[in-house]
Amino acid sequence: MNLIKFTNFLDFKNKNNKPNKRMNKSFNSASLTRYLASFVLLVTSFLAYSQCNPKVMYNGNWSSTGVFCLGEILSFDANSPGYNSSTVWDFGDAGPGTSTQEKPSYSYATAGTYTVKYTGTGGAGTCTGTVTVIVRPSPEIHVRQLANDTQCFSGNNFCFRDSIVAPDGSIERLVMLFSDGTKVDTTFAGGAGKLKIFDFCVTINDPDGGFFDMVVEAYDTSGCLTKYTFQDYIYIHPKLGIKFDNITPKPNPGCDSTLGVFLNTSLIALADIDSFMWDFGDGTIQRGSSTVNTQWWFGIDGKDTIKHMYTTNGTFNGTLYVSAYGCSETFTWKNAVTNFVVDPKIVSTPNPACVSDNPIEFSVTNFNTAGMSSFLWNFGDPPSGPANFDKDNFSPTAHGYGPGPWMISLRIQQGPCDVTIYDTIQVIGPISTIGVPFDQVAYNQTYQCLITDSVQMVNNSSYYQNDYNQLDEDSIIFYFDYSFDYNFDNTTGLTKFIVRKWKEDKNGNKILSADTFPKTDTLSVIGYKAYFDTAKDSIAVINGTDTVWQKYYYNATSYRGGINGRKRYAFNYIPPVGGKGVGTGDQTAIDPNLNVRDYNPNVWRVWFMDDRYAPQCTTDSRPWVNRNVGINCNWSIDSVPIHWYTPWDDVYRTFNNGQNYRRPKVDKRLFKEDTICYEVNVYSDSFMVVPRFIYINIPADSAFTYFMPYDGLNPAVNGYRDTLVITASTLGRTIHYMDSSHLSVFQQETYIVINRPPSRFIGTEFYYDAAVDSFYAVNNLTDTTVLAADPLGRWNKTAGNGTTRWSTTTSEMSFYVPDGVTITTINLPAPGGGGGVPTPGPSYTGPKTIILPANTQFTLQSKDSLFSLKHIQTVARTTTNALPSSYPYKDMFGKTRFGSAIFVDSALHREDWFDNNAVCFNVVLWQKDTIHPLLCESQATKSLALVPPNAKGLEWVDGTPCPFTGNFQYILGFDMANTKPGCTQSWFAVNYDTVQLPTNQTGSWAVFNGGGVLAPSRPGSALPFQLPYAIVGNTGTQFLKGYTPGQIGSGQRTPAGSFTVGLIVGNGVPQANGLPACLDTAYYPDMFRILYMNPAFTLLNSSPHMCAGATAYFQLEDPIQDSITALRWNWGYPGNVGRGPQQGGYSEEFYYYKEYNGPQANRNDANIAYNGEKWLYNFIVRYNIDDLSGTKLIDTIVVNIIKKWEVVASKKQVSKEVIDLFLRENLVYQDIPAADIPFYLGDGSNNCVDTTSFGSFFQFGIKAYHQNSDPDVWQVGDKRYLCKTYNPAIVSDTTFFLNGSGNRVPSLKYAGVDSFTTIQDVTNRNKANCTSSEEVTQILHFRDSSLRGYDTYERDIDNDGVIDEVITGVYKHTYRYPVVRAIDPCDPSVKDTIWVNANAPMTPNFRLNNTTGCSGFGAISMNVGFYNDFWMDSTAICQGLTLFVEDSIRYYQLGEQDPPTYPIHDFALWQDPARFIPNIETVYYDWDSTDGVWDNYQSIVPNHFYPEPGKYTITIIPKDSTGCRDTSYIDVTISKVNPVISFATSLVNCASIVDFKDSTWYVDPCDTLCPNGNNVSCEKLLTWNWDFGDDTRNSKLQNPSHNFTSAGTFDITLTVTSLLGCEETITRTIYIPGPQPDFEFDLDDFNLNDTATICVGDSLILVNKSKGDITTPKFIMDWGDKTFSQPTNTTGKFGHTYNKAGTYLLFLTQEDEIPGTSSRCQRMFPDTNPDIQNQRRIVVIVKPLPDVKITASKDTICLGDEITFSGTLDPRYTRVKWDMAQLDTINGIVPQDTIVKYIFKQPGTFTVVLRPEYDLLPRCWATDSVDVFVQSVTAAFDIIPDGAPEFCFTNTSTTSPSGNVLTYEWTFEDETPPGPGSSTDTDPCYNWNEHVGIYEVCLIATDVLGCKDTVCQDIENVFQTKLVPYNVFTPNSDAQGLNEEFVIEGESLQEYQIKIFNRWGELVFESTDVKYSWNGKVKNSGNDCPEGTYFYVIKYMFEFDDKSETIEGTVDIIR
Repeated sequence: MNLIKFTNFLDFKNKNNKPNKRMNKSFNSASLTRYLASFVLLVTSFLAYSQCNPKVMYNGNWSSTGVFCLGEILSFDANSPGYNSSTVWDFGDAGPGTSTQEKPSYSYATAGTYTVKYTGTGGAGTCTGTVTVIVRPSPEIHVRQLANDTQCFSGNNFCFRDSIVAPDGSIERLVMLFSDGTKVDTTFAGGAGKLKIFDFCVTINDPDGGFFDMVVEAYDTSGCLTKYTFQDYIYIHPKLGIKFDNITPKPNPGCDSTLGVFLNTSLIALADIDSFMWDFGDGTIQRGSSTVNTQWWFGIDGKDTIKHMYTTNGTFNGTLYVSAYGCSETFTWKNAVTNFVVDPKIVSTPNPACVSDNPIEFSVTNFNTAGMSSFLWNFGDPPSGPANFDKDNFSPTAHGYGPGPWMISLRIQQGPCDVTIYDTIQVIGPISTIGVPFDQVAYNQTYQCLITDSVQMVNNSSYYQNDYNQLDEDSIIFYFDYSFDYNFDNTTGLTKFIVRKWKEDKNGNKILSADTFPKTDTLSVIGYKAYFDTAKDSIAVINGTDTVWQKYYYNATSYRGGINGRKRYAFNYIPPVGGKGVGTGDQTAIDPNLNVRDYNPNVWRVWFMDDRYAPQCTTDSRPWVNRNVGINCNWSIDSVPIHWYTPWDDVYRTFNNGQNYRRPKVDKRLFKEDTICYEVNVYSDSFMVVPRFIYINIPADSAFTYFMPYDGLNPAVNGYRDTLVITASTLGRTIHYMDSSHLSVFQQETYIVINRPPSRFIGTEFYYDAAVDSFYAVNNLTDTTVLAADPLGRWNKTAGNGTTRWSTTTSEMSFYVPDGVTITTINLPAPGGGGGVPTPGPSYTGPKTIILPANTQFTLQSKDSLFSLKHIQTVARTTTNALPSSYPYKDMFGKTRFGSAIFVDSALHREDWFDNNAVCFNVVLWQKDTIHPLLCESQATKSLALVPPNAKGLEWVDGTPCPFTGNFQYILGFDMANTKPGCTQSWFAVNYDTVQLPTNQTGSWAVFNGGGVLAPSRPGSALPFQLPYAIVGNTGTQFLKGYTPGQIGSGQRTPAGSFTVGLIVGNGVPQANGLPACLDTAYYPDMFRILYMNPAFTLLNSSPHMCAGATAYFQLEDPIQDSITALRWNWGYPGNVGRGPQQGGYSEEFYYYKEYNGPQANRNDANIAYNGEKWLYNFIVRYNIDDLSGTKLIDTIVVNIIKKWEVVASKKQVSKEVIDLFLRENLVYQDIPAADIPFYLGDGSNNCVDTTSFGSFFQFGIKAYHQNSDPDVWQVGDKRYLCKTYNPAIVSDTTFFLNGSGNRVPSLKYAGVDSFTTIQDVTNRNKANCTSSEEVTQILHFRDSSLRGYDTYERDIDNDGVIDEVITGVYKHTYRYPVVRAIDPCDPSVKDTIWVNANAPMTPNFRLNNTTGCSGFGAISMNVGFYNDFWMDSTAICQGLTLFVEDSIRYYQLGEQDPPTYPIHDFALWQDPARFIPNIETVYYDWDSTDGVWDNYQSIVPNHFYPEPGKYTITIIPKDSTGCRDTSYIDVTISKVNPVISFATSLVNCASIVDFKDSTWYVDPCDTLCPNGNNVSCEKLLTWNWDFGDDTRNSKLQNPSHNFTSAGTFDITLTVTSLLGCEETITRTIYIPGPQPDFEFDLDDFNLNDTATICVGDSLILVNKSKGDITTPKFIMDWGDKTFSQPTNTTGKFGHTYNKAGTYLLFLTQEDEIPGTSSRCQRMFPDTNPDIQNQRRIVVIVKPLPDVKITASKDTICLGDEITFSGTLDPRYTRVKWDMAQLDTINGIVPQDTIVKYIFKQPGTFTVVLRPEYDLLPRCWATDSVDVFVQSVTAAFDIIPDGAPEFCFTNTSTTSPSGNVLTYEWTFEDETPPGPGSSTDTDPCYNWNEHVGIYEVCLIATDVLGCKDTVCQDIENVFQTKLVPYNVFTPNSDAQGLNEEFVIEGESLQEYQIKIFNRWGELVFESTDVKYSWNGKVKNSGNDCPEGTYFYVIKYMFEFDDKSETIEGTVDIIR
């Protein structure tokens, strides 16, 4: 009986094919019978049910026939119960054609009619059935591209031709769908025939590009469909995304070179680029590709930063061109970089130049001045002070130079450029220079008010290129851009190559970088190469094919070459040896501390003393010339001559017989009554007496005493009064001598002139010696004096003719002419002028004594001599009488008559003569070069102030007379050049204001001394930018002064603003009190007028902190101010902080003395009675200023009407032409009263001044009568009156006082204190005495005298609501401003104006201008409101979103400034602890201005939700702790966008193309229908983005189509954006029918990454997760290794074993019916649709077992030996395990432990296993092993010590395995000698003899394999020799029992005998046994031996000795 398993048929229909356990039982015969009966019944029933009826699914029903289209999947069903145990289908075609499935699916490859045969076998037997299938051909699709299948995104246009063939029927419809959603759907009505050629084009608008599929569906009229997908059919290169950002740093615009920096943000990867090109717009192009010049894509720094240096002028676009995939794309940044190239050139004319060519003119070329903001010439001459710079004259300009090379620079600022250019000029010497600092003409000689000393000149001339060696005077250096420096290092002695980069700026050439290289290197810089050429000892610089050798030393041992060298000069000078003479080099570079300047023989030199009263001769004190020495000539060629100047009083009184003193002064005077001028002669006295002169000529080597003769009444002893001693050292001079008594009535003035001529005059001859190229001077003193050059330029010997004029007489002189000597004379004109020409004189031949008159020049032959003699000449005094002059006068009847009188005024006469004649002497040093081809000339001037001082002539020359304030620093300049001395001042003092500075107080005078005035710098830099060094200026006759408002005062001056200046001029040697010897004082009344101006004002409000929109009230501190031309209020809006307009203000313009044309309506003069009179009037025009209207006229106000006035001439800054015109008539213009000047003008017929054609040079003005300036004017009401007559007209007995000018004026108070009483007639000015007056002015407005405002301020001081004070005449301003808004969307021109409160830190200011051009400025600061700003991220949002308003509310910081954050606090309003009051600081929001609902907020962010779209205005009112409020408005736009998706809801296709439609609608908040029918709109849809939920490409079309290749549910998401920024998204779900195959790995870890990693031989288990429409599913699993399986259900597991390593892709195909159709659909998982962006790939990685190989160094080893194992591993292994013997394991890592060394601890055969490991999964670990044989030897032995010291050894050594033959090596340790022993015996013996000790015995056992073992043991040999007797013992039998015997210690004794004797020689003991000792008894048994000493004798022999020895000794017994 077998156990049988049965199937439960009852569960079959449920497919539950499980064993029926209920029937698993053993059958017996009874039960078998029952079973057979039942089985027969069952078979009978089954046969009745069986049938054979195969079917095919057609039109949703099972049928025996059907018509289908080619390619359609047909479903068959056996439908044959009882015959389906095994099934076979034959589909009747030539293909695979069969199936064994009961319900197969099949698709025919060709059209036709097929009979499908079914054969089934089952319980009912076998049956056959058929099905007829008709397969119609489907349309044939033949598509070809008409254009390139690969195109660029830009401008793509793909065209196709589809040739569709319908074999059965006609083409009815054609659908083409592209991956981006573009669909072409065409229907052909009635069919298009069997062949249809269809052309179409599409443009793909997806910038992402890529491959695009085309799905083509073709339908025919028979209902057949062909669907074909052309995968990756076309390709669009993605939009390259070329873009860059301009991140050019400031400055941009830049100057000269601007670094453009661009950040490349292009999307395309460089690897995809074919080529790219940067066009920087300046002609520079950089090209590159993915492999070439990649730095121009990624940037040098690799951060995508592209840099380009712009060096040309212009504004440039940056453009990036990129070509990739054959596509090009361009991105341009317009106006990316602006670079200003300022490359001007300086043209110097002339160059080179002489000093006399000065000034050198400089002009600029190659430059456009447009846009130039400033410039500054630096003439390279700092000592010239301010003249070294010029900021006013650009081109041309000029400057004067001394000799030498000069470097000129011009700094230009144009746009961002700050450029300095240079030029170098050469000014050829000489430069004549007299005095320099610290080497001047002596002070006491330069400044002499009374000439008492001669003047010694100094000579500091310098020379440039005035000798024959011109190249030593300056060296040329070069400024390079790059230099190659061959540098010798003195510290190391090494030479190296240095490349330096330079940048030239205004301070020179600066090093930017330096790199060092070996000296043998060849360097490369910006295309140049350089190397050191040893052959040429130079630096070779190569540019292309050009080589230049350069060698420019920059120190003694190093030199350089370079790129782009520019000449610059370095100044060099080498002083002469010893410091004397002329040095070599550029003398302009001489250290001023070196005294090296000397006479240059290559330059002619002549001094001109400017002394017209001296002889016009030339002195030359050189010893070989000796010309005119001692003669006070006006000319000299000496290096440093000395000159005596005649005192001016001598010239005035005595010169030319006193003609200056005797000649009258012609004085022109004005007779105003008849307006005529007349002249009178003014004499110095009635009788003019000229004193006598005594001329004394004494030879220079003589001494002399002269007794003064006296002609008076009281003769002295011997008839003489005084004596004059003249010694040899007395210099020539003039003495003004008077009677020494000074009391004589008849005293006589005497002028004594002393001349000291040389004792001998010598004639000299010059001749030229060509042999030595030198000149010689020959005379009778020195025969041959060699001269380097003829100092007077005589270049050939013909010039040395031996007859030269030498000397001139200054007075009558006496000479001795030796024998044979002849002199020839010439009579010269007298000194001092007077005309005349030289005339020939007589000749004299010696020997004789002759007398020559004054002014005689004589000639002396070469080698002749002439001797001077003492000579005295006396000229008597003379007397002249004065003559009368005629003058006009009025008689008592008013008739003009003429009288005659003598006019004598000695002071006026003397002063006039001194003014016109006593001037400074201007000494001139003239020099001329004789070397340089230009033959330059030069002269210098030295002014000698040898005149008495005269303080008259001070002039105010420049500056505007205005108050000097912090805002306006007005400076007045004064020039005293017309005073005396005038040319140069040694001392003067100024009283700047005699009104406030009393003239009698020393502190009132500002003193200037030091021989020159150092003018104070004018306030504020006069230069446009800072200079590299300080400016020092010296103006010898000028000084400056600024007058502050406090110094001006407000009204104490008469006339108003009048200033009187006092001047004291000094000259001469300082006295003990520090003052000069001579002083002169002058006052200048009303020299100028500075009108009082005070722009200060105050804020009347109680606090400078006020609310926004508040009204501020301002009051001027002083409203009474005159002559104002304009007042301007600026209300102080900052413009860039807070809220307010850009401008706001009020102004008044004042107009004076305009011709009045009568009253005007609507003006304040409308009621004036006017009949055409000639009147003038003053008026003002008022304006308001704001952003809305600009400057808007308010009105015009007439201030006053002027009915009478004066015309006056201006005396300020009068032109030179006018001054000279009056001087020609002997008139001083400045001395004439301004009111009198008009009387002098005319055609000259009145004998005054002919001013014809000079009218334009005079300035006249209107002077209105005013009581403040005119004593005859007063005001009554609105009228001013002028008094014409007084009665009485004259007042006497009047009190006077002296005013600041020293004038007497009437004083009505303080009589007797500051005044004095005099009896003097003065003009009556008493208003009460006026008998006749007239109206001169009518006043119409308070602006006549006041600047007060027009408003009133009512002040509540105590805040009780009651006005406590009313202030009038104030100005007010309400801080609000208008804003214009458009209010009609249909008509933007319709506007409305609203007024908005302003808030800001305001700075209101007030500005005044007056008639003299002065400006005044006053300002205050105040806080108006608080800072509040409200904003949103966007004012246009979508409906449904919450709107958030951000804010910043801060206080302004006035009064509590914090500089880092000023003017706004950095904390919020409610975070200010000093101000915050809870529940006070609040912000109120009205979100909709139409609903009146307010929200309030404090610290939270305000937000609001608008439920409906529309336009809203948010009103925001913040309130601070003081209750101040402000208002802001924000307009917001709420838009609504509602996206809608439409598509078909019934989808049955297997792979469906679905059409989607956008039905989005939106609300336009601006939608307005205008009257003209147009709509105003602000909203529209902009973009669409479709996400189809299947991970395919998104579509950006509005209405796309999409091809779904997978079934299931998909979320379709549409995102729409609008113009106003709305972005809305909607998602709808779509269901695509059909199977949905799916599977996953059974191991979850594999599912994480869709990757299973296993090892070869492993099995992979999958779980079927398929879903979707499940009807009759069929599955095919592709395992990727060319094997397939058919899983049977949707939930089971199935697997596969991989036997080969590799990577495999898994795919599961599911086929099933679509519900409700007869169609079967097949899907694959994962979906292979190429449009899926993240294509899913399920991968199996089958890993091979990595290789492992183990090797051993030996296969057989000895126990204890080290063996090496090596592992060769796959790189994946990271660690190893070595399994050694007996569970011994070694763990290690790779690669360190892949080689191990090991020693086995036991013998035997061992298997060593290498087990490498790694952590990566899967762990496919392999192993390898090796066997090792370990053999051991055990050495052992036993010791036999019985025969010691000979020991024997028994060998017990063994081997494993046993049986091996051993050999032995024994070693025995022993002493030396004999040393260690050895043996090879198996069991040896060894004798140590007497060597006592422990010794090591070792055995080495070795087998035949060489294995060894060693064992060692110690043996102890105790054998030793010893014999020790002691010398005392105590045999007393004590309790201790110690020392009872005489013991002898002995060992190893071969022989021994001892004998002991007492003192008497008796034997008391003997023994032959060392161990037998003496006990102190006789023979050890007798009596005790007594105490004492006993004697012993021992005879012994040690073992191994060959003789015996004896020792003797004593031993003591102590009892």
